[in-house]
Amino acid sequence: MKRLMFAMAIVWIASTAATAQKLDDAKTMLTLSQFKMAKEKLDKAMAVPKEAAKPEIYIAKATIYGALISDSSFAAQADQLANDAEAAYAKYLEMDPKMSLVKDPIYVNATIYQYQYFYNTGYKIYQAKDFGKAGNYFAKAIEKSNFISKNELAKLNFDTTLYTLAGDAYQRDKQEAKATPYFKALADKKIGGDDFMFLYSFLMVHYFDKNVSDSFNYYRNVGKELYPKKDYFDYTEADFILDMKDETAKSQRLDALIAANPNDLKLQETYGLVLFDKLSKEEANSLPNYAELEQKMMNMLIEGAKIGPSNEAKDYFYMGNFYLNKGIGITEKLKGVSEEVKAFNAANKPKDPKGKMPPVPKELLDKRAALNKTYDELLDKALPYLERSAEAFGKMPTLTSLEKNNFYKKAVDQVSVIYGDKKNASKVPADKAKFEAAEKKWNAVYSSIH
Repeated sequence: MKRLMFAMAIVWIASTAATAQKLDDAKTMLTLSQFKMAKEKLDKAMAVPKEAAKPEIYIAKATIYGALISDSSFAAQADQLANDAEAAYAKYLEMDPKMSLVKDPIYVNATIYQYQYFYNTGYKIYQAKDFGKAGNYFAKAIEKSNFISKNELAKLNFDTTLYTLAGDAYQRDKQEAKATPYFKALADKKIGGDDFMFLYSFLMVHYFDKNVSDSFNYYRNVGKELYPKKDYFDYTEADFILDMKDETAKSQRLDALIAANPNDLKLQETYGLVLFDKLSKEEANSLPNYAELEQKMMNMLIEGAKIGPSNEAKDYFYMGNFYLNKGIGITEKLKGVSEEVKAFNAANKPKDPKGKMPPVPKELLDKRAALNKTYDELLDKALPYLERSAEAFGKMPTLTSLEKNNFYKKAVDQVSVIYGDKKNASKVPADKAKFEAAEKKWNAVYSSIH
């Protein structure tokens, strides 16, 4: 009985050895381009532990499965074959870090098959408008293309179309973060032409949103170099900040930009004018940090005035008008108090013609006095800025029509009016004479402006 069993075991081992497939059998079929037969033999070989332990069997699988992707009889399995081929190649690279077989003529097409599949299939999916999925396929095609080029498996030039499709697919799918690396790769090649101008504007917006100034300025400058006639690339980071809707974020970005560029007087002037517009609105009075912002505005405009004569004249004009405009707001309140006084007097007019009018309530008189005091203080603040503005304009050799009519004449007229008001209000003869002389001086200047 023992002899019989031993004999049967020998027969079984001999039979198994005769039928077991080896990697070499699959390689032979692969060499002959018999890919279906190669797959059958490979799948059987992988069931043999000794064969499955070889790194080479995985690059063989990647090559054979990759070759079958384009076989029409495997069309329904193409995606699975591609994924299996990709996984097998990754396994090979893990088992053979030296990549000793990647350039072997038998296996050199393994990654190329994958590259072609992901590229072609990605384009079909893109045409079907499944942009997110198409982007993923293009991304894999680029990954394979880079591997092929890096390891010199084939000569592949930088594929502008593929990178454009990848970025565009992700952008259409609203996946900006995934689109960016592909657009960046194109822009880093400084690719020009009307079809590619969007790259540089896209990257400007992207890096502005990410608050990366160096990259924003780099792609702005490249765009300006490639498209010198396009106004878009004249917009600076400050221009982008000024277009922000979130006022808090806008202020924070401007503060940071000025801190990083302390010698940029134009930037400080721009910020000062932004604050001028903001603080000139009625609702700004309720801001808890109004006084801080007002001081910042003045500091920014004083720095901006150092740029040149025209900047000095205009920036001091704005500073003076900031306080003058607030004074005009006070006059409106004074009118309101006057109306209250009139109403009080009308309501309390004695019926007897010989009767006495009751005194105006003290609170109304105090209110009017406080408003008059505030008004005088605002004019005193406005006057030196307006006077300096008028003097600066007067020293300029030539003025544009806008500078003359919208700034210089207004500044001179405002100075003259303020001195006239101060003259009329003054009870001190010496002061009254001084204010009158100043008023006459600026009236004469106004008359001389042609």
